[in-house]
Amino acid sequence: MTYSSAIIDLFKDFSSFNSELHALTVYKNSEKIFSGAPTPYSPYQKNHVYSLSKSFCSTAVGIACTMGLLSLDERIVDIFPEKCPKVISENLSKMTLLNVLSMNTGHSGCVMKKMMRSSDPIAAFLSCDVEYLPGTHFAYNTGATCLAGACVTARTGLSVLEFLNLHLFRYMDIKGSLWLSYKGLSEGGVGFHVSSDDAAKLGLLYLSGGVYNGKRFLSEEYVKLAGSFISDNSSNGTPDWCSGYGLQFWRNSREGFRGDGAFGQLCMIFPEKNIVISAIAEVGEMQPEIDCIHNFAEKILACNSHGDEQELAKFLDGFYAPSTFDAESFPLCGKAFAFNENPCGFNQIYFNKNNKGGIDVSITSKNTYTSLIHLVPGAWTQGTLYGDHVKPTLTDLTATFDANLDFSACAENDGENLVVTLRGTNCPHKLTYVFEKTEDGINISRKALKNQGYACEFSGKEI
Repeated sequence: MTYSSAIIDLFKDFSSFNSELHALTVYKNSEKIFSGAPTPYSPYQKNHVYSLSKSFCSTAVGIACTMGLLSLDERIVDIFPEKCPKVISENLSKMTLLNVLSMNTGHSGCVMKKMMRSSDPIAAFLSCDVEYLPGTHFAYNTGATCLAGACVTARTGLSVLEFLNLHLFRYMDIKGSLWLSYKGLSEGGVGFHVSSDDAAKLGLLYLSGGVYNGKRFLSEEYVKLAGSFISDNSSNGTPDWCSGYGLQFWRNSREGFRGDGAFGQLCMIFPEKNIVISAIAEVGEMQPEIDCIHNFAEKILACNSHGDEQELAKFLDGFYAPSTFDAESFPLCGKAFAFNENPCGFNQIYFNKNNKGGIDVSITSKNTYTSLIHLVPGAWTQGTLYGDHVKPTLTDLTATFDANLDFSACAENDGENLVVTLRGTNCPHKLTYVFEKTEDGINISRKALKNQGYACEFSGKEI
């Protein structure tokens, strides 16, 4: 088997469980074997990677520890004395930075929702009940990661992203990343936007023991801890989520460790194989994806030639082929519609034929921005959608709901309806909007491939 054939098989494997692989980067023996994506995606697009953000946040803490600015043994109450409640519980007093990074704070669950609803997220974290002795109870806690990032800011005066840009990313040629923040505090455990190519570089840093291009950024001790079995998560579910937890990295059930994020974002590190694989994807259940990547790593280990790269390029170019449509069949061209309150924050929508034989959909939103979805039959077109809740996210883990959706678009006819597909290029989501003529106006329904919380339906009247 060649690298090209193994990559083609991987994309087909994702399709077999109704999931999508959008970008892939592979290193073997420190050599980049592949970094690519099917049209209209790119391995260099900055995507919201959800909880893969945690591994980058941990890296910022690790660099600060290596520089002597923080220590894993430090008590959290000593880092934020001015934010502590008047009465500090015994369990809170024993919580260390190591506990925070290993998801062993002593909380019974995630406290991020409370933090994102507070005017002071750090004080909110410290006010939460610590039900268990820190170090004795695993609970996946995005709020803990947010606090870990706050520790970096407390000691450096820099946001997590600013700190990483200064002390790591500029040496790795990682540019243009985004990290959402709330009240001046990086979300830490979510909100980071990075490409599959960049995520693979993070994997290389850990695979090489904290060294990148001959320069040490992380101590060997920190790297060893990051991928080790610190927290017992054996009751946490499927095999790759109950094999142990390190410092914002999951232990793999077969080999190595990884950072991962909701809906399929991965940076998988296989020390014995000397392989790093990163992926941007949209999946429902992640265990089938992890199984695919484990099997793919075995194939890559056995490969010794690239194979037919032209065949691979042709396969990727046609993998997500754009649909086509007939603008003449859509009865709403030349018409405009207005909306009352709706989940997307749209005010008005206009449909007009364009000079490419297609349709331009213009949308004004409450924030006064105008979005243009420029549709051309049989082609992908790029744009940005503005509004409220137009970019899928996990609502309990963020306070930011007005983020823009960068997209590639295509369309098809469904009778007299126009079905528009928006493939996110700053997030891993595929959204479908159906525009339907009604007796006195228009009905719009939106569906998401996997994030079902973003399904909605609303109507407007012709103006």
